[in-house]
Amino acid sequence: MFSQEENVKLLISSIKDKIESWKRFADGSIVIKPKKASFDELCVSFRKIFLDTEYIFVSNKTVARISKTKYSRLDEEIGNVSLELKWVRKLFLKKPIFAKSDDSSNLQIVDAILNSLNSEKELFEKIRKCSPENLNINLVPLTSPNNPKSINLSWVISLNKILYRQVSYPRKIRTIFDVLDSLSKILGEASIQLIKLIK
Repeated sequence: MFSQEENVKLLISSIKDKIESWKRFADGSIVIKPKKASFDELCVSFRKIFLDTEYIFVSNKTVARISKTKYSRLDEEIGNVSLELKWVRKLFLKKPIFAKSDDSSNLQIVDAILNSLNSEKELFEKIRKCSPENLNINLVPLTSPNNPKSINLSWVISLNKILYRQVSYPRKIRTIFDVLDSLSKILGEASIQLIKLIK
């Protein structure tokens, strides 16, 4: 069993070339600002499950900064946008695929974003390598720290993974980073039609 401090040190050392800066909080979680990535920030927290440690990675990608009034109108038009990774069994293999969550919007724009994600073979190769316990994507309004009257419309990606101190640990951490980076890039590019609804 390893302490949270040891978990943080090993995680940071595994992706130190990808980090511009990072900060640790009292609850043991950390926030990472990447050097070059398609997401803005990455928060990592840790949860003990018996003798195992589950890592919870949460990244955010801002796609538009809008007024609260415009967001209210947009929210009425598109509703909840929530996607999740599912594993579908085909013969003897399990295939990863993104699908809308039960309460997600049925707009064509959401279907187009879903199709963009599911057409990325390279992304799914990375997902198979890190095999997350859970992976969820939500379009959410985040309050702008510099302007309380505006909203940062952001894709928030949450990935959960139980990790062990094995030789493959650094490689898996880097793969998870790459999955979040790739997802953020695809979501940003696929959000063009969504952003047009704001104007």
